[in-house]
Amino acid sequence: MDYWVNSSGLFLEQVAQSFFDQPELDIKYPKGTTDREFIKAIYANLFKRVPDKKGWEYWESELKSGSVPRSLFILAVINGALGDDAKILTNKAIIGLAYANAGKNDTSLAKNILKDITKDYSSVTNSLCKFKIGECGVNSSSSFKGSISNSIESAKIISVSSTSKDSIYVEWLPSNSEQSMDISYEVHISKKKDFQYSNATKKLETKEKEALVKGLEASTIYYVMIVTKNNNRKFASNQLTVQTSAIEAKIDNDINL
Repeated sequence: MDYWVNSSGLFLEQVAQSFFDQPELDIKYPKGTTDREFIKAIYANLFKRVPDKKGWEYWESELKSGSVPRSLFILAVINGALGDDAKILTNKAIIGLAYANAGKNDTSLAKNILKDITKDYSSVTNSLCKFKIGECGVNSSSSFKGSISNSIESAKIISVSSTSKDSIYVEWLPSNSEQSMDISYEVHISKKKDFQYSNATKKLETKEKEALVKGLEASTIYYVMIVTKNNNRKFASNQLTVQTSAIEAKIDNDINL
């Protein structure tokens, strides 16, 4: 993983192409399958479901026209994931990073761990404990090391995904003190890992529990943190990582992916 992220020098789309060219992918997604069979297999692997009617029609059209080649299809579906699908992918990413950080490389065990991951964060903590790849009950994606408080009054990011070349969508659980009328949130974004909120390169304030952040750079890794503001005090959330796409995610807003 360190090679692909730090040493390969490839854009995300080039990494996806390299993965697609591997023999393992030929076995899992044979080249002779129809577009519909290919779409069904990808959805089952990513989201444990089949596409809805609009999803079928949209993705079959994209593959048939060549707008999205098969080598970039998985990446395109991931970039377009919303709602529960985005939560599943975020939880799988958390487990994948915990598995890699634990020094594990057994692919069979990795598949066994991922099959139980759902949209619910409890599936993450259960797997961390069951397979002993992380600290039980602790958000393994948390990497905040700043100077402001991090406690039960902090929000918790549950989903962050790239929606286009210059935008990301962030969703979080509220703090335990949300009954306060003065509660509000700040979305802090930086290119630097383990950043402090005062050093964020971009900030967005909101009263909601989700935000669409625009004006970012394409094909760029960003670190995202939510800061809860309550009675002039600030509480930092966990940090999650997201990479903006190099291509536009051609997603119909009516499609429930």
